[in-house]
Amino acid sequence: MNVFKDSGLELSTCDLNRVGVIMATGIGGMLTFEEEILSFGENGKVPRFNPFFITKLIPNIATGQISIRYGLHGLVFQ
Repeated sequence: MNVFKDSGLELSTCDLNRVGVIMATGIGGMLTFEEEILSFGENGKVPRFNPFFITKLIPNIATGQISIRYGLHGLVFQ
């Protein structure tokens, strides 16, 4: 599947330093946030968060992963 099909963009002919990723989102990972807060210190365990808590929560992780996967070095933001 070519994720760029709708755009008509052919990456093999583009300057990847000028191709970026822009994606709209409200906020990421609210379910993750709730689960982490509720499990923090439950059942007498040592209180701690999952080491991946922040990376699962931030909404712009998808744009970063897309740019890394396709070698895009242009503007990246959400």
